[in-house]
Amino acid sequence: MPFEVVNTSAVRGLTFGNSGYCDVLRTRGLPEEITPILSPLSCYNEMLGQGRAICAVRSIRFGGRMWGVVSRVVPNGNDYTGRQNRLAHHVIAQPSELESLCPASILSGFAFHDSFTGSPHYLDREPVMSVSERNDESVWDCMGGSGWRAHIAELALATSRIVVLIPPEADGRSVVASIVLALPIDQRWAVGVVEATSAEQCWAHNVRIRVLTMAPRDDGSERAFPGEVVVDLRHQPNPPKRADRSIGELAAPPSDASECGHTDQAFDFSAFTTPIQDKPQIQVAEPLAPSAVAIDSRSQQVSAGDVNVSRRLPEVKEMPRQAAREPASFWKRIGIWFIFGAVLGALAGLLILKWK
Repeated sequence: MPFEVVNTSAVRGLTFGNSGYCDVLRTRGLPEEITPILSPLSCYNEMLGQGRAICAVRSIRFGGRMWGVVSRVVPNGNDYTGRQNRLAHHVIAQPSELESLCPASILSGFAFHDSFTGSPHYLDREPVMSVSERNDESVWDCMGGSGWRAHIAELALATSRIVVLIPPEADGRSVVASIVLALPIDQRWAVGVVEATSAEQCWAHNVRIRVLTMAPRDDGSERAFPGEVVVDLRHQPNPPKRADRSIGELAAPPSDASECGHTDQAFDFSAFTTPIQDKPQIQVAEPLAPSAVAIDSRSQQVSAGDVNVSRRLPEVKEMPRQAAREPASFWKRIGIWFIFGAVLGALAGLLILKWK
């Protein structure tokens, strides 16, 4: 069964001696060692969150295996010290449950906590949640239509890092759940979709899609990050037609998730707003046309898809013919010196006999 964890600032936590930001509610049986891994997922960015509840679907690695985490973080007034508090509620799927549990269903149907009162305690029950994959596509009506959800999913599967800008009237929780449902079943936990989180935090956890709520007048100069594709849905842009998407069928991304931001597919970015000025945007490789390559005696033509490239081999000088006959010349010189030595020895012997 999945586990629950509630983390907030409290005078006393579940673990003896813990106070401040700590676990106050946890399903019994969840390894306590997983808490430090969840800690970075419990943060609330005041500038990006703007007082709204924020949601996320991510994966973590624990015990050498991947676990799924669905999170909801909300502002929670002030804590016992007077500082701003927040409450993070996580639902954690074990590795064996990733295929059977849909993160969008958890996000849409689970009753997350907005606050916590009472004493810290353990839960002995399984989290109660919806198992239906309800897809509320009406959330896209104010953003140009539901065609955007599939386009965003395709970009993410092409290993692009994406920041999606949505208007304040759009429900971020529904947007995140809808995007997750647009992903292939085996990629819903792995791709990662988060709301109101910084680019650095997303990239640190291999998250490829982050959703930011922004007013239409906000230019986002402090929100986007170099290397991200900006999809601005605040001004009701028309979603690209299916024929304009060249990626074809949804496919799993390369195994090395660190190689993000580059793809050999061509996309139509005409509907996107221009990325933040003075910041580089993602470079998308254009298909290269076949090219003719001059070939000489020291070059080898190598096929690379539709492109022919010339690869020059290391130049090797021709072996002189004398070098090929070197062994025979060596023994010939030895023989000449042997005869010459014998003649000199004979002459020396005759001279010695004569003087005697």
